[in-house]
Amino acid sequence: FCWFVLCQSVLIVPPRLVIMAARCVGLYRAASRALTTWALPVAQPATHVSPLSRVCATTRSATSFQPPRFMATLATTEQEAAWPQAWVNSFQQPGAKTGVVDLHPDVFAQPLRTDILHRVVVYQRRKRWQGTAKAKGRAEVRGGGRKPWPQKGTGRARTGSIRNPIFRGGGVVHGPKPRDHSIDLPKKVRRLGLQVALSAKYAQGELTIVDSLALPSHRTKELFGLLEQHGWSNALLIDGRSREECRMEVGEDTDSTLRNRVLGGKNLDLAVRNLSKCKAVPEFGINVYDLLKYRHVIMSLDAVDKVHQRLADSFC
Repeated sequence: FCWFVLCQSVLIVPPRLVIMAARCVGLYRAASRALTTWALPVAQPATHVSPLSRVCATTRSATSFQPPRFMATLATTEQEAAWPQAWVNSFQQPGAKTGVVDLHPDVFAQPLRTDILHRVVVYQRRKRWQGTAKAKGRAEVRGGGRKPWPQKGTGRARTGSIRNPIFRGGGVVHGPKPRDHSIDLPKKVRRLGLQVALSAKYAQGELTIVDSLALPSHRTKELFGLLEQHGWSNALLIDGRSREECRMEVGEDTDSTLRNRVLGGKNLDLAVRNLSKCKAVPEFGINVYDLLKYRHVIMSLDAVDKVHQRLADSFC
């Protein structure tokens, strides 16, 4: 304070410049103390070592300054980043593992965005509304063509029709009309919603990868037994069939691999119809609403591969 008064009284310098000079001097002294501290030898009594010193002890040097480990640069390339992994389970043999699959971080490692999920769910539900609600107005209700009583002389309130909205059986004022309830949502937001939903299922341990979802029979009892053995009482089954395969009619001359794939998918669709808490959809039919509605999400390897190709920002 005395130095401040002296500078201001003797040199007659504006107070702003004096304050700036004092700050520069303070920063210079702080930097000097920091460099002196980093230049000290590492060997110190164990009782006086701070937590920060323990973290940075291996990076300190008596002759040169090196940044601590936690200041290292993060991985900037996709190859350096660690991809999440998941076990590949056998659908026909509960409890058996057949391998490990790598999951793309752009699809299965997104941060949780409840705002995006809410926007996509509202978009889906509004688009499903039929919008066929209709109420008749006074001009559409049958009857009420003549004036019920004279305008004057009866002592009653004047009216021109018994279908006036104030009467029983009259029309409805501002009633619902058939309209489109759907709203627009950018494709990028819908795409991000799928990524966030799949990532949330994977983070919660409710995403399971299986080798195949093809069934040899269309009987619901067999599928129900498999789901019970796996512990999937409330599940969404995602198969890897394409649109052409879903509409394909197989014959005797069809390739055996393709024939088994198409028939196995159709058997799955037929078997899951009688299960109220389970649903089967192809890969192109997955949506945020179903991913959040069902507790377990079961995906085949083909479905994972196609989801990577469709939703991953950089798939190789």
